Amino acid sequence: MRRVRHRMSQIGIEDYGDYIDHLQVNAEEFNILFNTILINVTAFFRAPEAWAYLREEVIPTILAERGPDDPIRVWSAGCASGEEAYSLAIALAEAVGPERFRQQVKIYATDVDDEALTHARHASYAEQDVQSLPPELTAKYFEHQNGRYSFRKDLRRSVIFGRNDLVQDAPISRIDLLVCRNALMYFNQETQAKILGRFHFALVPKGVLFLGKAEMLLSHSRIFDPIDLKRRIFRKAAGITGHQPTSSPTRWCTIAGWTSMASTSCGNTLSRRARSPRSSSPRTTSWRSSTSRRRPRSACRRRTSAGRCATSTSPTGRWSCADMSSRRGSSASRCASRTSSGRAGRASRSGSRST
Repeated sequence: MRRVRHRMSQIGIEDYGDYIDHLQVNAEEFNILFNTILINVTAFFRAPEAWAYLREEVIPTILAERGPDDPIRVWSAGCASGEEAYSLAIALAEAVGPERFRQQVKIYATDVDDEALTHARHASYAEQDVQSLPPELTAKYFEHQNGRYSFRKDLRRSVIFGRNDLVQDAPISRIDLLVCRNALMYFNQETQAKILGRFHFALVPKGVLFLGKAEMLLSHSRIFDPIDLKRRIFRKAAGITGHQPTSSPTRWCTIAGWTSMASTSCGNTLSRRARSPRSSSPRTTSWRSSTSRRRPRSACRRRTSAGRCATSTSPTGRWSCADMSSRRGSSASRCASRTSSGRAGRASRSGSRST
């Protein structure tokens, strides 16, 4: 509310009711208020001590656990104007070399602020923005043009920016290193638990979570083990399952160059083809529910108006059964046959009782 009050004082409004009226009349005020609430405070290698530990201890361990040709997937959640994402790019390029970085590393950087994402995609920063970087890194990874510093284009292709709502959108999967610094502290405890469950799902086994100094995982120590508690670096706990996201039954999340899906359908492995917004070639993304060995308690018992089978209970919410185009007809007919046979049985029993 402090940020809302700050915006109200800027336009000379004292009463909240009057400000609501102002919002209803002025559509542009929503964007201004949104940018006022979002505090995009970021810098290259912010909290240098924690970043130094990540570069010297954590990244070498991640690389040692991967094969020489294995892809390395990183997610910067709440990336703001891109400094954090490019800090990750610099750290990984220093660790593996520019050539291997271009071939194997993908950094997915997400935020809900479209204006900040536009700034991040341009990768152009003022001189004061790069002052925190050592001069040798500035010279190696930035091009100085017209008084501004632009991140190297050949490495920038491995950094993909896109919009993602941590609360509502499906997480990116198979992540080796997830960085979300000083974003969770703006959510209440219930929402934090939901987001951390999504982070747990996003990480590969032994994946690393890097949080901000103001954030703790005291109530979620069961799903994350501390690597360095002081620097807020954690590892996904082994043997813990069942933290798949509980968003809508089928959710496609297309983020500036990649497509991911979080969906469940009777516990089966699902795969669909989608076209990347940057390429005309189809891609296939598969997602396996962690409850794939369990079927919902209730079988397909009713037909919806769309001719699909729908179950009424499941461990993670409503399930949709046989909504794949290749199975729709056969499943619908099976469901119809069960419904018909059930009605016939009830009719025969009713007739026998009446006689």
